[in-house]
Amino acid sequence: MNLFGTPVISWRGVPLVPCDKLEMKSRYQSNQWFGTTSILLVRVGEADQGVVGLHQAGIPGEIMPSLSARLMGLDSLGVASYLLTLYFSCAVLTDDALGVLENVEVGYYHDYEHRKNGFEHGLGI
Repeated sequence: MNLFGTPVISWRGVPLVPCDKLEMKSRYQSNQWFGTTSILLVRVGEADQGVVGLHQAGIPGEIMPSLSARLMGLDSLGVASYLLTLYFSCAVLTDDALGVLENVEVGYYHDYEHRKNGFEHGLGI
């Protein structure tokens, strides 16, 4: 499966997108490291009653919806510095559009020999 031109691992057609914003807990046991984390489940899109993105319109210095640019100054060589700010938020349309799996062990996974060929071609499981 590809997202924005980049291959990602998927499970039954659902992409698994890594994120560095969730805590990773680790422990050492029997000469082996084990890690656990949480996995967020998000259904996206207005048509699916999921999570949608919201833009703030009419902000000062707006150069496109939700994006503003402010001149911070010029250096001694005449190079301009700008502060770019993107105003973005989201809305959850229904309460079942979000879910979380807690304490998921990610330090070990089972590799299916007969499915290795599928992973090489981006098919996932």
